[in-house]
Amino acid sequence: MSMEKMKTKKTERGRIATRIKTLIEISEFLYPILEPRVIENSIILCYTIIVNTKERGDIAVGEGINFFLKNGYEVSLPIGDKRHYDFLVEKEGKIYRVQVKYAGIQKAKGQCRVGLRITGGNQSFHYAKKYTKDAFDLLFVYTERGEKFILPWKEVTCRNEITIENNKYKVYKLS
Repeated sequence: MSMEKMKTKKTERGRIATRIKTLIEISEFLYPILEPRVIENSIILCYTIIVNTKERGDIAVGEGINFFLKNGYEVSLPIGDKRHYDFLVEKEGKIYRVQVKYAGIQKAKGQCRVGLRITGGNQSFHYAKKYTKDAFDLLFVYTERGEKFILPWKEVTCRNEITIENNKYKVYKLS
């Protein structure tokens, strides 16, 4: 490679690095809750929204409420969180208790898994309790990929954790 080409490549890499640095600085200023990452010296920046499990659950509940409202259901929210369901939906005189879960992508297998447990506690005490077969009527699952599923709870045989993208759950996927 000639000296001229080497200088050109070095200058080009320097310009790209400067543009990436500028984009990162701008993104940090505009989006302090987002985490910028540079992939293989590319100008493309990826953002990972930093949210905890409670916030993920809130996002899923919002998606669930949105889905049911858009499909003509009345939605009722209970006061407090002592129920086994997140909200009630009613349509044509029928009322359903809906439990909402967020399914994150399991890094090892790249599949969306959802825990079917009630968890809680504090720094010194933690518990996980399984739902009973009649705890609620419908399980609404919102995945990290943005997919939505509605499963009749009585038809879910596993009471611990499910991989929602398995073939047996495809019939419950919303389009």
